[in-house]
Amino acid sequence: MTNLLRNRRASLSLALVVAILPFFPVWSQESENKAAPEGSYLGLLDGVKHASVVYHRGDDYELKCDVYVPAGSGPFPAVLAVHGGGWRGGTKLNMMRHAFKFCDNGFVVVCINYRHAPKFPFPAQIQDCFAAMRFMRDHAVEYHIDTNQIFGFGYSAGGHLISLLATTSECNWKQLQSPIENAESIPVLKGVAAGGAPCDFEWLPADSTFLKYWLGATKSEDPKIYQRASPVFHVSETSPPFLLFHGIDDQIVPIECLDRMQQALVDHGITCEVAKLAGCGHIQAFSQLETVDLASAFFRRQIAEQGSPLEGVLDREQR
Repeated sequence: MTNLLRNRRASLSLALVVAILPFFPVWSQESENKAAPEGSYLGLLDGVKHASVVYHRGDDYELKCDVYVPAGSGPFPAVLAVHGGGWRGGTKLNMMRHAFKFCDNGFVVVCINYRHAPKFPFPAQIQDCFAAMRFMRDHAVEYHIDTNQIFGFGYSAGGHLISLLATTSECNWKQLQSPIENAESIPVLKGVAAGGAPCDFEWLPADSTFLKYWLGATKSEDPKIYQRASPVFHVSETSPPFLLFHGIDDQIVPIECLDRMQQALVDHGITCEVAKLAGCGHIQAFSQLETVDLASAFFRRQIAEQGSPLEGVLDREQR
């Protein structure tokens, strides 16, 4: 009975976050794209921001990203940053403060918009993440990206998507709306930092309709799509190292999601570091920019372990 009540509370909390996150901060993709024409740039303290660059076009949609490039000739390691918002809201600007800090730490950062449910149900969002990886590959020279050192950072729904991107390949997805071009040469993530991420949906009651707008069914109606959308079910011996962080007081996404993802990674011999943030709920954990420092240090360790010559990035840790 206790678990049932907790699951019900979690379902109600999920409904709340799905409702409010698109308005935290209050930016829509339409309004923020109008604020900066494609290809415009703003000077950073230590680099350049290229705003509202189109990274993918479909028949009835256009997707934009912001690219933050450190000063210097590079190439630099890069971070693909994916915002939250319940898969139905939010914008790349939600990750702006995180991107500035990553850039100051010596990483190129690509913050993306992606298609939202319910107009575009799953798996549209993960398809867009793969499109962003192709963009980073194709524009590596322009934005000084080292395609051998691309990492992922995301929070909430963005943490879920970046985790799913890291544990699958584009060839896994049979419902792609356009042909895969050079899929075998798409860069793979070399590490992931995911916060507040629902990496599985075991905690959601079977008859809950709260994710039906995104997955098209309840778990009782279509349990396979919930597994297909769960990173924990895709972990393998080829998955990259993970840093998982989560607010201990999170009432939106149960912290047990972190525990199950950590166990799945450990069971497959994958490095997994964990940071449980005391006194933080779901929104508070997102606001803690110290998580960027944790992620930057984690990514640097992966670079160092691979014997990378990117000494400039490692030196920035001492600044």
